[in-house]
Amino acid sequence: FSPLSEFSLGGILRLSAYQPGEFLGRNAVYGTVGYLRQISPGNFVLGGRTSLGAWVEAGKATGSRTVQTNNFTPLCVSGGVLIETPLGPVLG
Repeated sequence: FSPLSEFSLGGILRLSAYQPGEFLGRNAVYGTVGYLRQISPGNFVLGGRTSLGAWVEAGKATGSRTVQTNNFTPLCVSGGVLIETPLGPVLG
């Protein structure tokens, strides 16, 4: 058994409401559904489009050496503003 054979869930864009690596296991399932709405075609200061987004994430990791004390599937709802900048995309 190797740590390289474990999947990790938690952190930004992988069950965002949880800490990175909070769910570890040899088997994992993850799904996300999102909606993105452009609210500005671009402006002089930032130079790019501005959009609002919302995501629902669900996932689970099993088969870990750590003891799981509960049997729930984590579900997260996230939202954010995406701005295209001259330096590249910014996630916040």
